[in-house]
Amino acid sequence: MSNSSPAGNCILVNNNALVTGNVVNSGVLTAAGPAAPSTTGITINNSTVNGAVTNSGTINASVDGIAIVNNATVLGGIASSATISAGSAGILVGGSLSSTSGGVSVIVSTFAGGITNAGTISGAGAGILVGGNPSAIAAFSSTASSASTISNFAGGITNSGTISVGGAGIQVGGNPNVGGSTFNTASVAISTFAGGITNLGTIQAGGVGILVGGTASAGGNSLNSSSVTVVTFGGGISNHGTISAGGAGILVGGDTAMGGGIHNQAPVTIATFSGGATNAVASGEQERRMVVKRAETFRSDPEGSTPSRQRRASRSEASLARVRQ
Repeated sequence: MSNSSPAGNCILVNNNALVTGNVVNSGVLTAAGPAAPSTTGITINNSTVNGAVTNSGTINASVDGIAIVNNATVLGGIASSATISAGSAGILVGGSLSSTSGGVSVIVSTFAGGITNAGTISGAGAGILVGGNPSAIAAFSSTASSASTISNFAGGITNSGTISVGGAGIQVGGNPNVGGSTFNTASVAISTFAGGITNLGTIQAGGVGILVGGTASAGGNSLNSSSVTVVTFGGGISNHGTISAGGAGILVGGDTAMGGGIHNQAPVTIATFSGGATNAVASGEQERRMVVKRAETFRSDPEGSTPSRQRRASRSEASLARVRQ
C-alpha cells in the first residue's frame, strides 16, 4: 500500500486488514480533515502490517503524523527519512483517548522493527511517543477510565535527523490525566520495551529531550488514580548528538501532579531499567556534543509532592542530565 501523489489526504489500514508488504508514503499527505482518521497522515488501526511503515515524502497532519493504534501489529517498524509536521505527536505507538463516561482503551500487543527518524519531525506534542496521553474526567455521578497499553515493543528508537517539538523529543511512557468525580482512572502501561533509545542527530524539545516515564496527573473529588508504569526497559539511552531541552536532557522516571480531594493517586513506576544512560561528549571537531540547558539533580520527595531542587549537578551528573529510577 502506497501513496506517491502530491495531493494525498491520508493512508488508513483498518478493519482487521492484512498488509503483507510495506505501507509507504513517498508523496505528500495533508491530513487536515474534520475528524479521525483524516487528521492523521498514516493510521494502522486494528490491523497487521508484516512489513514496515515508511515515509520518504511529506506528512502534514492536524493531529498525529503516523499512528499505530487499537490492536494493531507492525512487524517491520517505522522509518521516516523526510518530513513530518504534526499538531500532536509526530510518530505515535499507543493512544491518547479521552473519556467522560465509561471506559476506553488502546492496546498494542506486538510492535517489532523499532522506530527510526532520519528526517525532520516537528509538532506541538512529542516527536516520537510510545505509550500515550489518556484522559478520564467524569462529571458528578459518572465514572470514566482510559488506558494505553503496550505489551511488547522491540527494535528501539533511533534518531539521526532533527526533532523540533513543543513536548518531549522522544518519550516511552506518557502523561495520563484523571479528574472529575470519584473512582476514575487513566493509565499508561508498557510491559516490555527492548532496543533502547539512541540519538545521533538533533533534538530540540520544549519539554524533556529523552524521557522514559512521564507525568501522572490526578485531580477531582477523591479516589481517582492516574499512573505510568514501565515494567521492563532494556537497551539503555545513548546520546551521540545534540539535545536542547526546556526540561531535562535525559530523564528516567517522572513527576506526580496531585490535586483535588483525598486518596487520589498518581504513581510513576519504572520497575526495571537496564543498559544505563550515556552521553558521548565531543573529543574532536567532527563529533557532536550534548547540549543540556537544565542539568540539575532532584531528590525524591514523598509521593504526591513536587520534586525539590537540591543542588546544581556536577559535570558527570550533567552528562546524564536528569536520570531517576
